[in-house]
Amino acid sequence: MSGLHPGHPLLDSVIRVGICRALDGVRFLPDWEAFLAGLGCEIVVSEPTTRQMVESGVRQAPAELCLPVKACVGHALALQGRVDRFLLPRIVCRRTKEGPLFGCPKAIALPDMLRALIPDLPPIVEFLLDEREGDESRAYRELAEALGLRKRRAGGWPTEKWPREKRPSGPAAEWSHRQVTEQAGPGLAGRARTPVVAVVGHDYLIDDDELSLGLLPRLAAAGAQVARGTPEASGAAAILPGFEPDWLFERELIRQALGWASRLEVDGLLLATSFACGTSAVTYDIIRRAVRRHRPELAVLELVFDEQTGPAGLTTRIESFVELLRMRR
Repeated sequence: MSGLHPGHPLLDSVIRVGICRALDGVRFLPDWEAFLAGLGCEIVVSEPTTRQMVESGVRQAPAELCLPVKACVGHALALQGRVDRFLLPRIVCRRTKEGPLFGCPKAIALPDMLRALIPDLPPIVEFLLDEREGDESRAYRELAEALGLRKRRAGGWPTEKWPREKRPSGPAAEWSHRQVTEQAGPGLAGRARTPVVAVVGHDYLIDDDELSLGLLPRLAAAGAQVARGTPEASGAAAILPGFEPDWLFERELIRQALGWASRLEVDGLLLATSFACGTSAVTYDIIRRAVRRHRPELAVLELVFDEQTGPAGLTTRIESFVELLRMRR
């Protein structure tokens, strides 16, 4: 229920709904914008991450949280006073052909965490997706009800099944999406002397130039050819993990990484994560073990980002990695 009584001014005016350009909000942003526009809402999306947002989030959030969650707190603070409602995702469970898979524990707790960290935040409405209880269309219906609204746009409720096409948002994401389009196709082996580096990690980290310190442009500047996303099928034998956790997005990363590792034209694998990310500690160990068993000559670099990471050290590690790959070709 919305908690809005009949005659409440918000029911007779346009509701401004704030969306943080962070975490799983990046993944759902295009669908949410279309859905909320159909409800007659005004959508206010936070700006791309800035250093000020990161610093304000670090001051407000507990030290144990990962960098993207701290940045999300900064995004919420930046929207404070500009919106009537905050929309946050709570992706609990997806039903797949392999059984139920679950979201990141910290991201599941994000709405409750923000309520506790920022007591004077505008009311939070949740996009609660738990397919043990109902499908995605139910999550949209409940979202409309939480806003005190009903679906006005023709065409019914969104019912697309996971995974859907990723549609990144913001300049950094547009840059990376262009690179995927140009470089992740069958022409990867076309540049004989250019090392090919497959970059694996959560989009909300890699595609955020502030959080990743411009990781993708730095790789390109060092002379690497970047491969992103899910690789196309090749004739090489698939590399299979010995174990896959029941985490929805982490399985996606495992399959991306091992898909690229099975392609012989890929020279290196770069795993990007953030300090205090509990799921990546397990996921990336699974990836490294599988690579060592099936393709031990593949170079693997893991980069860990937090609020203390500096551009000079990052550039040195990237340039050294790319030079190593160039020497081994």
